[in-house]
Amino acid sequence: MQGLLGKKIGMTRVFASGGEQIPVTVLEVGPCVVVQRKTRARDGYEAFKVGDIVSAAIFQPGTYVDVTAITKGRGFQGVVRRHGMGGGPMSHGGHSKRRVGSIGCRTFPGNVHKGKRMPGHMGHVQVTHQNLEVVQVRAGENLVLVKGAVPGPAGGVVVVSKALKRTASGGK
Repeated sequence: MQGLLGKKIGMTRVFASGGEQIPVTVLEVGPCVVVQRKTRARDGYEAFKVGDIVSAAIFQPGTYVDVTAITKGRGFQGVVRRHGMGGGPMSHGGHSKRRVGSIGCRTFPGNVHKGKRMPGHMGHVQVTHQNLEVVQVRAGENLVLVKGAVPGPAGGVVVVSKALKRTASGGK
């Protein structure tokens, strides 16, 4: 299974048996219809047959998932917000308050180094949050509640897949 397509509903909290509150993100996952059968000869493994419906019921509480989504776009941002730079002095005649400052060298090499942190477009990139714990599964409503935050806005498309780097026992 590569992953199930879903939709981020939003965030809320649930209470554990000990009374502590757990922040969770609610994901509506599935039902997804299988459109291609994976075979060992062509793909290297065997998978579901065509027409099967896969839903949130394949996830179990206590297991871990990886969630991939597109982050919220922030538009054009300066270096203070985009990269967390400190900026210049705010008093005593400083007139480079939220700017980059010097960006290059002297005559040699005479250009800006690659990878220099500069103002530019921030956000709206694909991000994968790994090892998020599944707190609850509400199979009747196709909802999966995962611990913590998931990238993207409410209503955004997400891909939920089983964690690659962590198992249900918690070991890495």
